[in-house]
Order: sequence, then C-alpha cells, then structure tokens
Amino acid sequence: MRNFVESLYDTTLELSSRKKHSLALYPLVTCLLCVSQKQFFLNRWHIFLNNCLSNLKNKDPKMARVALESLYRLLWVYMIRIKCESNTTTQSRLITIITTLFPKGSRGVVPRDMPLNIFVKIIQFIAQERLDFAMKEIIFDFLCVG
Repeated sequence: MRNFVESLYDTTLELSSRKKHSLALYPLVTCLLCVSQKQFFLNRWHIFLNNCLSNLKNKDPKMARVALESLYRLLWVYMIRIKCESNTTTQSRLITIITTLFPKGSRGVVPRDMPLNIFVKIIQFIAQERLDFAMKEIIFDFLCVG
C-alpha cells in the first residue's frame, strides 16, 4: 500500500491542480492521503489543504462541494486518526481552516449552500481533540460571546 500511495501521489496532486481534472482527482488525492502512513500524511497534507481552501470559494458549486468534502476527510484523519502535530503547528492549521470556513463576525459559512451537517462534523472533529480551541474560536463566535 505504501508504495502504491507514494507512486501515485505526486502525479495525481499535480494533475489535480489543473481545472480540467480537478473534479475527478480531488477525491483521489484525498483518498491517497487518508490511507497513507502518518509521516507521509503530515509531510504532504498541508499543500493539498491549501488547494482545498482556495477552492471553497470556487464559482462552480460542484468544485466547492468536492473541496469541502476533501477538507472534511483530511481533517478527520488529522484530528482523529493521527491526533494532530505539535501544539503551535496544529493551532495554526486549525486557525487557517476555521477562518476560511467560518469568517469572523459573520453568521454565514463558506461555501454557502452546502449541507450544514458537514460543518457540524468539522466542528465535532476539532472539539473531540481540542475542545478549548473549538469553544473559543468557533462556538463562542457563533454565540457572540466573549
């Protein structure tokens, strides 16, 4: 499995950045990262994470949905299976994700018109490992507390 992931990943990631292939290849890149070993995932996921975050505001709702679902799966692996990284690295990655999905001072989410259960699950994954972060950075902001 390790050799399979390593042989496909770089080419697939490169092709996924092309508009023509992105809808089909985002799920494949996500799958390759999700089944990869811990160190492989930690060394590479942030590059694809940035691609996903930039596509959340894509005008094509299908691409925004695929990017959100990829983000959702990657976050599960990062938070639940791998149990994060160092405190500062994890904090900075989560801040980047949260500020993109839940803009400060806004009750809306990005991307709009997506199933809310995905956003609920994202908050749950974060809260399961970092409850204090989830409360302070997400929940209290939604409740306009603090």
